[in-house]
Amino acid sequence: MDKTQIPIFLKQFLDALEVHSLEEYYSLADYINERTFRKGKILRPAGTHEDYAHFILKGMLALVQDRRLVRIYLPFEVAFDLDAYSNQSKSPYKLVALENSKVITVSRSAEEKILSNLPEFKTLSEKLISRAKKSDLEWIAITQMHHSEAIPLLREKMGQQFQIPSTKRLSEMLGISSKTLSRYYSKQYTNRKSILVRAQAKEIFHYPFHSIVHSDVEEIDSIVTCWASHHHLLPSQKAISDYQKMKMTWLSARLYPEATIEKSIWLAKLYAFLFIVDDYTDKTPVGEKHRFWMELASGMKDIMNEMIIEQRNKNLRIFLNAYFDLWKEFSLLASPDSRSYFKCMMNNYVRENQWEACNRDFRRQITIHSYLEKRPVFSGGILAIGLIKFAMENNHHDLSAVWQNLRSYQNLAAKLIFISNDLLSYEKEKHIEDPHNWLSLMIKEMGIEKEQAEKSLLEIHSQTLEELLVLDRKYQKNYIPNSRTVLTAIKNIKYQISGAVAWSVYDTKRYIEY
Repeated sequence: MDKTQIPIFLKQFLDALEVHSLEEYYSLADYINERTFRKGKILRPAGTHEDYAHFILKGMLALVQDRRLVRIYLPFEVAFDLDAYSNQSKSPYKLVALENSKVITVSRSAEEKILSNLPEFKTLSEKLISRAKKSDLEWIAITQMHHSEAIPLLREKMGQQFQIPSTKRLSEMLGISSKTLSRYYSKQYTNRKSILVRAQAKEIFHYPFHSIVHSDVEEIDSIVTCWASHHHLLPSQKAISDYQKMKMTWLSARLYPEATIEKSIWLAKLYAFLFIVDDYTDKTPVGEKHRFWMELASGMKDIMNEMIIEQRNKNLRIFLNAYFDLWKEFSLLASPDSRSYFKCMMNNYVRENQWEACNRDFRRQITIHSYLEKRPVFSGGILAIGLIKFAMENNHHDLSAVWQNLRSYQNLAAKLIFISNDLLSYEKEKHIEDPHNWLSLMIKEMGIEKEQAEKSLLEIHSQTLEELLVLDRKYQKNYIPNSRTVLTAIKNIKYQISGAVAWSVYDTKRYIEY
């Protein structure tokens, strides 16, 4: 990279943390250097001071102690021993290039000059250090997990670079033997036809856009769990533990990773409510599911129309009291346009869930055609995408004007989400005898084996993704300054597609333990 291009690159990447002008970034040129390192190069030996921080443009660096891999650094991370750098002490680790790498390097003395001569970068420096600390904690957490949980997370984090460290080095980092890790790989190979295993290995659902988790997800989870417990949606310590074990809050945190903390908490409460209602429906005896949804729908409609709620049975009253609280809080957070839009979406959602409940009560035979008409609505896919308007509206006041023009993009996204969900949730839904699954319907209606149905559905998924990417390229190509809101909306829709899969594959055990 030409040295004159470095400030442009830094602005593009770091503006997400704090916005600075391009001129301000050009003022950094005298303090930073671009360097390249060949695979195996030791950037700093163990037992020496950490005097440099390296922002990785390409490749992979790692901290190594006694030939044992301790910490890996990936592109767009800052590679250094943070403790040694902060305390100006000697590092017990050596810093090594695991593959040919290109970095932007700043020395400690240069950093001091930047903060002295360019104080406008002080806040950005603090944010970069804070992010480095958080990244270190995430790596520590992964290495403390059981290897069967750690490996899928490492695959997600590292992508294609997961293949670079040897089995021996990865096993050492995870604190297990090479034989244990090899046995795990062998088991994965044996189960390689499994949709979940293939997704973990990124053989399928490999999107050209990543999933991001809201930075405050742990705090949000704590608040939402307390709220659900207060409203008796989680009536016991076991219910609370089960809910947290399944990492339910992580779904909304992946679907809306850039929402404000206030809106993120509300969205997570809504998803907690919907999840718990869904689980309650599954446990409600056949013959009583439709009645439950009719009464729930009536009560929710009354709440949104600000009418007096009639007395209901205890369980229904619990749900409606929680929804009353949700609607009251939503009315304070949302614009009148968002309230009207949400009310319409929620009425559609409960209406189609009545259809689903009725099918289950009377064991109706449903067709693929009727299922595909209803699925995006009763599954919550359309609702989830529609709530992007609520999440974005504070910073994009022109969103309503462009939202309708993105209808085709939204529909393709909803289709991708429910295809991936049907493939990943098939075994769970088969277990509870819920026929509302495209894979199940293909097997039954078309008279084909599960493997053939999976293959056909994955082909439909690939075709749908290509249609979405064609639209995506069209929007990118026709970019003008006024397109900023459109492109931000598209980015948020992509978060939903990748986030729904990432949650199902890497976060929750909802589709494994049932």
